[in-house]
Amino acid sequence: MQCYPITENDTKRKISMDSFRKKLGIASVGKLYGRESEESLLASAYWRFQKERTKKLIVITGRSGSGKTALVEHGLLPTIARSRGFFVSAKFEEGFVDQYYSVFIVALKQYVEQFLAVSDEGVMAATKQELLAAVGNEARLLTDLLPVLKQLVGEPSKGVSKMYGLDAQNRIRHLFCRTFRVLSANAPLVLFFDDVQLASAASCDLIRSLLITEGISILIITACMTSREHGLYYGATVVSAEDDNEYGVAISKPYTNIVPFKVIVSRLEKEASVDVEKLTVSALSLDSVSEFLADLMSRDERIVRPLSEILIARTEGTASHVMQLVRLLIERGTIYKNIEYDRWEWDKEALASNLSPADFFSYLREIIDNLPRVVQEVLKVASCMGDEIDDSAIDIILQTPTGSHLKLAADRGLLLFYPQCGGYRFANTWIRQSVFDLIPKDEREEYFLKIGRKLWKSSSPVALQKNVSVVVALLNKGSSLLRDERERIRFAELNLMAGEKAKAATSYASASAFFCKGIQLMGSGERMWEEHYETMLALYNGASEVEAVNGNYGAVVGYIEEVIRFGRSIDDKLPAYTAFIKSMAEQDNLQEAVRVGCDIMAQLGEKINAENTSSFAMTREVMMSKFAVRGKSNTDILNLPCVRDAVCSDLLQLLCLIFSVCYRSSNGAMVVTACRALRLVMRSGLDDSACIAFAHYAQVMCGFGDTETGIRFGDLALTLAEQMQSKHHLSQVQLILGVHVVHWGKGVGDIESIVDMLRYSIQSALKVGFIETASQATAWRVCFAIILGESLDDLAIEIDRCLHLVRQHQKESTARLCLMIQQFIQCIRGNAKNPARLRGEALIFEQALSDCLATSNLLWATGLRYLAACLAYIFRDMEHANTMLTDMNLRPNSPKSSFVFKELTFQRALVAVELAKAGTEARKNTKVAQSVLKQITPWMATSPGVLCKKLFLEAELAVLVREVNTKQVNVDEDIVGLYLAASSAAEAQGNLHQDGIILERLADYFVACRDDDRAVAMYERASNLFSDWGAYAKVEQLRHIIEKVSVQCKH
Repeated sequence: MQCYPITENDTKRKISMDSFRKKLGIASVGKLYGRESEESLLASAYWRFQKERTKKLIVITGRSGSGKTALVEHGLLPTIARSRGFFVSAKFEEGFVDQYYSVFIVALKQYVEQFLAVSDEGVMAATKQELLAAVGNEARLLTDLLPVLKQLVGEPSKGVSKMYGLDAQNRIRHLFCRTFRVLSANAPLVLFFDDVQLASAASCDLIRSLLITEGISILIITACMTSREHGLYYGATVVSAEDDNEYGVAISKPYTNIVPFKVIVSRLEKEASVDVEKLTVSALSLDSVSEFLADLMSRDERIVRPLSEILIARTEGTASHVMQLVRLLIERGTIYKNIEYDRWEWDKEALASNLSPADFFSYLREIIDNLPRVVQEVLKVASCMGDEIDDSAIDIILQTPTGSHLKLAADRGLLLFYPQCGGYRFANTWIRQSVFDLIPKDEREEYFLKIGRKLWKSSSPVALQKNVSVVVALLNKGSSLLRDERERIRFAELNLMAGEKAKAATSYASASAFFCKGIQLMGSGERMWEEHYETMLALYNGASEVEAVNGNYGAVVGYIEEVIRFGRSIDDKLPAYTAFIKSMAEQDNLQEAVRVGCDIMAQLGEKINAENTSSFAMTREVMMSKFAVRGKSNTDILNLPCVRDAVCSDLLQLLCLIFSVCYRSSNGAMVVTACRALRLVMRSGLDDSACIAFAHYAQVMCGFGDTETGIRFGDLALTLAEQMQSKHHLSQVQLILGVHVVHWGKGVGDIESIVDMLRYSIQSALKVGFIETASQATAWRVCFAIILGESLDDLAIEIDRCLHLVRQHQKESTARLCLMIQQFIQCIRGNAKNPARLRGEALIFEQALSDCLATSNLLWATGLRYLAACLAYIFRDMEHANTMLTDMNLRPNSPKSSFVFKELTFQRALVAVELAKAGTEARKNTKVAQSVLKQITPWMATSPGVLCKKLFLEAELAVLVREVNTKQVNVDEDIVGLYLAASSAAEAQGNLHQDGIILERLADYFVACRDDDRAVAMYERASNLFSDWGAYAKVEQLRHIIEKVSVQCKH
């Protein structure tokens, strides 16, 4: 609270509330009572932040009206102003919200206005260049969200590419992060978010992203209710709160699956780069209230202490309640100026009658009841629409200007005016609740319906588009009273409008609620579909799309069944089918996804038989595709006209989607879909998805052995993606080429080229928030980096971060791939009880493999078996390694373009040699190894890394042949030379793990030849390499072998 002494003029009945607020702690000047320690903590935290320029979060918790906002504004604003920093604030609201990032737009708008006001032309020009470089082609999206930004960066010339689902939401998040990274570099930046207990899960995630993204220097202060008060208020009348914790988020319809802010705080506390402080604003003490009253009345603290005790008893020491009560008591004459003695006194008998805290709310209700009826009506309407008051909307509802009425309510202490948003807000939630209680409970639905109708019917089309979510929220709360079918249908159309707007803004929880309400209002049945086809189709398609994003797959199936039953054409059904395929793929129900995809293609005239994937059928498709591009140069293809038919565009996207599902299930239809997509592009023209279609075709052709065509279309895909300046398409193309294409090119540095391309993919994807591609590229990069011999310690950190990221963004399918690689690394590093098996707290190999096979996810099954085979080979469990490799049963139509196919082929040969050495089907396994040697020799022309593998396999076969044919025990230096040449080739590549295995096998050869001294030396060299790699479990295994061989040396 703040205070200025009351003068004699203040005893008039009509006291200026603006003057009184300054006396009681709402103004930005004066003194705060009882908050000295909190002010000091905030100031010291800010100075530390300014000095270190890192990331900091301060969580302020307290009752509504306890003075959290006043503490921040009074305690910190002067300090920020002295350091020439920037302070912006925004407040979360309960209820329907168009854009989950609307609060952040308000904050950015304030910053831009402050920045433009204080910066010279040089600083603005430099900031413009940095901002445009940071956001790239997404500048148009940023200025569409925040038009005032055009004053800084100008009018962007290019539009933005379309993205859907969580990827669109992630793009917005990363766009904000890149923007704040640039802006926070200018001067200290403080963001204050009030009522964060009302923030959606997406908003909480964005707050976290701002604090963990590298390069952002920011101090975020959040204020929220205590859980007790939050439950009391939001469980009472306005919404239904199901969460009850210190930072509980209001889980009210339409929001579902909301992540509590408490969870975000606990995650941030584990981040080493983020400093988190917590501050509780408690009730005012007796001494603080006494000091306040003494200054207010110019009396001694000891004299006013009894009055302070009464005020605390009735208000529980809540700052704003103390202010309201004192204000009311002065107006009622209970606190009065004694003219005879020239001092302030109070009626002790009137005050001492009841000391119940609940009595304060009767006083508060009295203030409201004493207002003119028209002011009460204005406040009642405002209480139905949120804490922040939209006076223009209330003007429309009541058909009269309300500015003077709002000012009167502010003078009475019920509202506060916030210059940064240019409007009024309720002083606290309890005041809003008390106003809302003026509406009888049994009349509330009718009241919501009445004001919703007025706002709807009195709004212009532009105003309705702006306020549609508010209109619909009001109407929906009274929709149970609707009896007229025509009006109910119109309400459903408004819900459709609100749902489309929320979906476009990536607010999928709100969009789901709007679509579902629209469907409920429309009802079901053939008559509604016949009479209102367009509305029904849009509602059901919209609901299926957003529920697929929200992960509510059961609801998706229900909506799609309606569309399939009543849809008039395949074009109308296509969005629902696409949502269904995506939902099936996300659940790993790949066979069903492929079946549905093929059925749709048949209805569109592109028959694909997923069951008939014979070599003849695939060869036929490849030949037809080659004929389609015959005689076409790269320039001809890149200059194809843009596709004009929307159906062809949707069809191409669907083909690319089906390809990805077929790829994961190792279904031969992937060849057919890739070839059909290419031919569709050649017939219809270029589309956003054309570069993906080219990349898929390149992958297929490399798998068929036509690497020249594969490399050509890989280059075309990359060129087209860059030409389109679409980062999310570019990242997908780079991922496909990195895993499947680049390692087949002449002169390419083999696995290094893969790692480089995947690194580019990660960078491109993260620039637009394309989390799924970024995480998949990271997982593959880590996998190949393991083969390359990068430090397992570093890779463990990288894959852990990737796994956390994909789980945070609900990418469970990708999370399974990351989990396999994580467990593989943990086994080698010694974090598993049985390092020869894929076992950990989160993954048991047998169960994981069973799950993959049950869902036909043969790609992940192949990956699991490959990793298990590698582990078994490294730890000398050849029987298990052979079982894993034998059970793969790679079919002719399997994705052979992947670099993993090369590794599988080589691994089979190594395991075969070891089995032959042990006498297990020696002749058969020797032939397998010799056949692989012939197969990999031609790869050396395009893959320099194969040299190491070839020399190693030649050495192993030489040992095997020598043992079988000659039974000699003397060391053959030619064989030693092959091993050492292979080791040198691995060392030249920096491949620690391959080098370690080669030297270990050379040591085995020395043991067989009874040259134990040289064997120990080689084992020790291998152990050092494995140690450098981070394979501590392998080091421990070699330690026991060295001890055993050393004992043999002594004997």
